[in-house]
Amino acid sequence: MIFDIPSAYRRQRTRKKIEGWHGAYSCSLSDLKKIGKFTFQKYYGIMFLPIHHFPKKLRSTFMKFDLFLANYIFKKYSSYWVVEMNNKI
Repeated sequence: MIFDIPSAYRRQRTRKKIEGWHGAYSCSLSDLKKIGKFTFQKYYGIMFLPIHHFPKKLRSTFMKFDLFLANYIFKKYSSYWVVEMNNKI
């Protein structure tokens, strides 16, 4: 199973709380590892910088830098994670 989810670590740092918004839900790595029917494999960070707020002409320039930050230096604090999990059966 592959899915993306907002990072609880990032949400705790920004303290942004929006009630009734699907993106207000977040998860920590320990939460993901507790999902009973699946085994946590690995995760990838996406969107460390607010690329969507950059002017469109600059986004592609900063995208590679953002991927570097989101997966090597500040992976745990990326805005979102793409998570890979396997069925335990």
